[in-house]
Amino acid sequence: MILFENIGALHGAYQQAPAVLKGNDLAVWPKIEHAFLYVNEGKVVSFGPMAELDHAQIPLDDVRLERVNAQGKLIFPGFCDSHTHIVFAGSRENEFIDKIKGLSYEEIALRGGGILNSAKKLSQTSEDQLFEESAERVREVIGMGGRIGEGEAAM
Repeated sequence: MILFENIGALHGAYQQAPAVLKGNDLAVWPKIEHAFLYVNEGKVVSFGPMAELDHAQIPLDDVRLERVNAQGKLIFPGFCDSHTHIVFAGSRENEFIDKIKGLSYEEIALRGGGILNSAKKLSQTSEDQLFEESAERVREVIGMGGRIGEGEAAM
């Protein structure tokens, strides 16, 4: 049981999450300033503005509760890297920007992007080039402490 208190900003967290996110709403990065985050057994149980801590039903008198003063710190409790693969040819980062700007997958495909474009680039790239580029990505992931294939990054 860990309670992070006085967090400068709790990122990726809405106080009131919208039912659906699309278009320009995808460009908004939610955060709660001067926040708390309560984690029990590796799961987020409660979070919100510090002003609401007393109403959060957290066992503040439990001796097992570790309290961490995160004054001025930033916490990203739910940050997940986007789905990606080690072996690919080219980049689709511009498509991500287009998606944030509200373009549909159909509009992106009509501009020459999308999965069919990725497959075309892959088929036009030599096996040696794919191997070298992928090996470099593997080295980069390992250098950052990542664990390939386990679905989580080392802390």
